[in-house]
Amino acid sequence: MYNSRKKIACFFVLFSFCIITGFTDPEIKTIQFQRDENGYIQFFTNDVSLYNYGFTGYSEEIISSGVFELEIVLNSGSEYVGRGMIFGAENEHKWYAILIETRGSYTIIKNINGQLTELAKGSTNQITRGLGNSNIVKAVRRGRNIEIFINNNRRPIYTIRNIEFEGDKMGYFVMVGDSEFESFPQIPLDIRFRKIY
Repeated sequence: MYNSRKKIACFFVLFSFCIITGFTDPEIKTIQFQRDENGYIQFFTNDVSLYNYGFTGYSEEIISSGVFELEIVLNSGSEYVGRGMIFGAENEHKWYAILIETRGSYTIIKNINGQLTELAKGSTNQITRGLGNSNIVKAVRRGRNIEIFINNNRRPIYTIRNIEFEGDKMGYFVMVGDSEFESFPQIPLDIRFRKIY
C-alpha cells in the first residue's frame, strides 16, 4: 500500500510540473518559402511526415544580368543535408542548383523534367561552418558557361560548361533529411534565404 501511494504522489508531482512549466509537445508546422519579419525567405518544418522530401520555391524576379546570388542561413536542422540556390531556371522543370551543407560540402545539380543529374560534388573550406552562420552562393553566366562561387571567393569552385538552357529565374531548394539526420519535432529545420543585389 505504501508503494502505491508513493507512485501516485510521484505521478501528481510530475503532472503538476508539466502543467506549471507548460511542457507539451511542440506544435507541428511547416512554412514554405514565406517572407519573415527581417525580409528573408523562410523555410521551416518539424513535421516527421516530410522526412526525405525536397522542396523548391521560385522568385518572381527576372535576372537579366546573368548573376544569381543568394545568402543562406541555416538556423537549426541537420548540417549534413544540402540546401541552396536554384539558378538559370527556364521554368520549374529546367534548372541548375548549388546545394551546400554547413559542415563544408557542396553539390551542383541539373534538373530536366524531374531527372536530377549530379554535376559536381566536393568539400571546401570556403563554406562557413555551423548553425546560424551566413553563406553566400553565386552563379555567373559567361557566354555558354556558368561559374559558381561561394562566399565571394575570386576563384569559382566549379564551372558548368556548354549549358543546356539559359533561363533567367532563380529560386530555393531545401532537402529535408531523414530520422538519422533530423530530430523532428523537437528540433525543427529552419533555414532563411535572401537575394543579394
